[in-house]
Amino acid sequence: MNDSEVDQILRDCTSLKPKELIITDLKWKYLVRAIIRSKNVMIIGPSGCAKTMAARCVAQAFVEEKEETMTEEQLNLLKNTPNIKIERAEKV
Repeated sequence: MNDSEVDQILRDCTSLKPKELIITDLKWKYLVRAIIRSKNVMIIGPSGCAKTMAARCVAQAFVEEKEETMTEEQLNLLKNTPNIKIERAEKV
């Protein structure tokens, strides 16, 4: 990812910030930039100041929900895999 792409993402990233997370735009952009550039961030603060919530929100901002159709064989292979949500769709 080149610098112009990173700059564009940072300009648009405030729209990804959830309303329930109270954080300045500058701090949000810092978190987003760290994710994009694969850098570590240490979030420190007292109990209950939403450190975990901030980390989850920035991670969720980059997760894409994706639906795909699978065969029965593929479905059976994934049944016992953690962190994968499997739903059966009704045939139309």
